[in-house]
Amino acid sequence: MLLLGLQVAMVGYRLDFYQYDFRAFYIAANLFAVGGEPYSFEELVRVSKGLGLSDNNHPFLYHPLTLFIFEPLSDLSYRAAYSLWLFLQVSSLAIIAWVCIRFFKIPAPWLLPMMAVGLNGAIAANLRAGQLTLMTLAMILLASAMVMRNRAAAATVFIVLCALPKLWVTPALGLLLNRISSGRMVLVASGALAILAVLGLSYYLAPDDFRKFLTVAERFSGGSEPGGASNGSSRNMLASLAGTAGFDAAQFKLIWVLWIVSVLGISLLAWTRLLRDGATPYPELFSLVLLSICLVMPRMATYQWTIAIPAVAHIAATRPYPVGIPLTAIAVMPTLYIGRYCLDRPIEARADTFLEIAFYFANLWSVLGAWLILCVSVLLLGSRGRRRENYPVSAVSISSEPLAQRPR
Repeated sequence: MLLLGLQVAMVGYRLDFYQYDFRAFYIAANLFAVGGEPYSFEELVRVSKGLGLSDNNHPFLYHPLTLFIFEPLSDLSYRAAYSLWLFLQVSSLAIIAWVCIRFFKIPAPWLLPMMAVGLNGAIAANLRAGQLTLMTLAMILLASAMVMRNRAAAATVFIVLCALPKLWVTPALGLLLNRISSGRMVLVASGALAILAVLGLSYYLAPDDFRKFLTVAERFSGGSEPGGASNGSSRNMLASLAGTAGFDAAQFKLIWVLWIVSVLGISLLAWTRLLRDGATPYPELFSLVLLSICLVMPRMATYQWTIAIPAVAHIAATRPYPVGIPLTAIAVMPTLYIGRYCLDRPIEARADTFLEIAFYFANLWSVLGAWLILCVSVLLLGSRGRRRENYPVSAVSISSEPLAQRPR
């Protein structure tokens, strides 16, 4: 908590430098409010200089309708909007910790260190960037708590709202499928259709801006050429591996397709087993869905790994210690910062050797390891793959039954 507090204090003190992605939201909203060009990076830089901010600018990357979400920020001064955004980030941290401990029953000694330093300080990177991922994870966790309370319709609304700007979290609608029923299938279909309808409306209202959004999204999705280590996605890892091994672009594309098919296929098998295993808690489904999303994303910046932290902490805490401790050790190893500050290796540099690939993709190995442990334990051992049938007695029960009616 102290480490996270220091990060928040640093971000609050250096408002001219940090929350640089928030800066794009704020300036784009201001340009949109006065009829300017929110997708023009030159305009963004001009306004940024006028606000006296450092040269740490990033373009606006979301589809046109999301500008209405950020437009209220344009009514505030930059300092007030900055402080409000940081407050929302800290509130999201509190929600994440509360849901994970209260509903998922992840022990705090496993969860909080993972939040502070896990996956190359993903949450700290999110605070520095002022990104939406913390708020996205908080909403997904709240939706999960609603599903656990059998409030699936409200959960659908939460997931759709967080997927509108962050389209890559749309598969989180699968969190509704902890049981199969016609009502749940209707909710999943309705949520997906709502997201598609918003995209269609966004294109209809602003076709030129929508094309700019698609161009930017395609550029950031990653290609067959390997990128820097700050993009720790499986696609970038496979591209780096293919380049180092001497494979051509066609061979890389085949490897990428086989990877996606394998991850999704195994995840679907594990999901069907979870449906049959009545003793398996809901956090298993949450972990399966979120880890699978991380493994098939074509681009994963450091802050994006934030959504995997509860799942990795859950797997580490509920599996035997010979499994959980090595997984945690890899997850908290700050490989990017060791390379940057000890080895004088910029995070934008490509991993060109097998040793560098093994070292710099630690986030991917942590998530892949957690996913493999979960799938193997679910497919082969069922509920017996967990370390214990009951969570620690210090965890708060979420049962809604009166105490007198609970079985002794």
